[in-house]
Amino acid sequence: MKKNFSFKILDRYDWLALAICLAAFVLWMTLLTYKYYCFGYYDWDLAFYSQIMWNLTKGELHSSLLGMNFLANHAEYIAFLLVPIYAVFQHPLTLIFLKVFSFMTAAHVLYFFGKNLVNPRLGIIVLVLFLLYPGNVYALLYEFHFESLAVGLLMLMCFFFFKDRFKPFVITMILAGLIKENIQLVIVMFGVWAVIFKKQDKWKWTLTPLLFGLGMFIVSMFLLTPMIRSGLGSPNQYLGCYGALGASPGEIANSLLFHPFKIANLLFTPFKWTYLKDLFSPLLFLPLFSPQILIPILPLFAQHLLTGAFQEQTLYYHYVATLSPFIFLACLHSLRLIKNKTRPYVYGILLTLFAMASMINLYQQRSGIIERLAMMKVQEAPLYQRLIDQIPPKSSVMATLSFLDQLSHRGELYAFMNVLNEAEGISGKPYEFPGNVDFALIDFEDVWIVSEIDHHPERAFPRLDRFFASSDWNVLDAVGNTVLFQNGRNGGDGDNAGIKILERAKHPFVEENAAQSFLIDKTIELVQVKADLSFGTRKALIPIVFEWKVDAAVLKDYRMEIVIRKGNELVSASTHLPGYTWYPTSRWQKGEYLQERYWLQLPISPPGQYHLELVFYIPRTQYRVPIEPMATGEKANSISIGDFSIP
Repeated sequence: MKKNFSFKILDRYDWLALAICLAAFVLWMTLLTYKYYCFGYYDWDLAFYSQIMWNLTKGELHSSLLGMNFLANHAEYIAFLLVPIYAVFQHPLTLIFLKVFSFMTAAHVLYFFGKNLVNPRLGIIVLVLFLLYPGNVYALLYEFHFESLAVGLLMLMCFFFFKDRFKPFVITMILAGLIKENIQLVIVMFGVWAVIFKKQDKWKWTLTPLLFGLGMFIVSMFLLTPMIRSGLGSPNQYLGCYGALGASPGEIANSLLFHPFKIANLLFTPFKWTYLKDLFSPLLFLPLFSPQILIPILPLFAQHLLTGAFQEQTLYYHYVATLSPFIFLACLHSLRLIKNKTRPYVYGILLTLFAMASMINLYQQRSGIIERLAMMKVQEAPLYQRLIDQIPPKSSVMATLSFLDQLSHRGELYAFMNVLNEAEGISGKPYEFPGNVDFALIDFEDVWIVSEIDHHPERAFPRLDRFFASSDWNVLDAVGNTVLFQNGRNGGDGDNAGIKILERAKHPFVEENAAQSFLIDKTIELVQVKADLSFGTRKALIPIVFEWKVDAAVLKDYRMEIVIRKGNELVSASTHLPGYTWYPTSRWQKGEYLQERYWLQLPISPPGQYHLELVFYIPRTQYRVPIEPMATGEKANSISIGDFSIP
């Protein structure tokens, strides 16, 4: 009897499915932990959810990153249920753990659907393809959203729905409804499912999700959220995304019900067709042959396809995650239908093509997946961690996005992006610099800073000027283009105490010496460069001071490459924009003198003698800028700084 019990509960395919999910869980957690410690989360979603959870353990609902009560953003009431877990495991990776667990739960339940609908082998195949589905891979690689926790719960809801297990269905339904307002509309559609699929207890299965989902949605969107958002200017954060449909919920509903041509114009665009192709082509479009299974996610399709936010119409973010359980369930129903209606060899060929299509689509998405992983700062990570460790736990900090998650367990944390956007978080309130900020950790090559300057220099540069003029920002420490500033630090015993990264004047900082000066592209003069070549053996950095003189009007930005060679071998080439992105050469004024400090990170290299030199080029064109030593007037390819040794 004991033997029968053990083998009837879990057969070899069940154990294999469990082993695949556990292995995938370990692999994903290893990769995402490595990504976290290599500062690979370069958006801010993980940071503000981590801050929200940390604040909740202190009884605080306001988020300094968001600039408002977190419930004014989304109806994410699930956060309150997660407080006990986060109180015990207070770390941003706790949220990543929950996200990965949600996906693995969905994958494992999907296996049982495949096993019951067709056979265990197909269940294993679909489980693996679910884990390799591009939309799920992107969602796992991206930041964190409570919405990702709905993946496992929605799959469990489907399982309990089709197994006629009402009580577990209601429990998972309530948990899912607490996650976000759009999930509440998915729950409503389970009532529509019940009308189609249920033969017994039809009213119970129909009215329970319909009334619960619709009731929660109305209370959340029209009572609680507007009340919490009072004073923020709009009753809903995201109505503007649907501006093409109307300026209010009533106008939007009117467009949806009575203006089909307006809806058609929004739906039938090449970009949205590409999005739909990316959703269904990995599964050979088989889900479309079972449209009844896709009914619960019709509200999500409407959300994604009718919005003006392009992020919801691509696989690159997390939005596809809540669609994937139903897309795969529809695929399973289509495969069962085809298996029952065709001969075995036809079904076998189709199954082979199905698996091949999934692999081909994943391969086609490789560049986007690699891009998500390429943001990790593997070599810089130890030195970046050193910068963060110098910030006291209770100090207020402003930082660029890739540092926010590791700084998120503090009440006063602000995104440097607010300076450029002149908006406070995502509250919509005008940005006012909080004068009590103690530290600023800024990566001047942050993708968001560079993008804003490239697209809107006329507003970005004045905002940067105002920020650096707002307080006495002195360098505490630095690594390459990343600088840790302390507000009002005028002295101390540190290596960089009380110094500036950039100073401007109408007079020379040092005595000009033609033997040391170089003319760059006949416009700017490198009067002197001083490098502490012994410093690198202590902190893996070489501090460099550049003395600049502007001889003529500069109409372009020059970029500098700081090259390290060992003999004739190129060891590394670090790029730096003179003046940083805050005050690049295109802003320099004729007759101006500048003193700039930069901290060159040394590469991990074997002991030996190394040589340091500079070259200049123009970004985008990569045109190598001519260099003329002032002493000779002859053209040169580079500027030699000196030799140093790594013991």
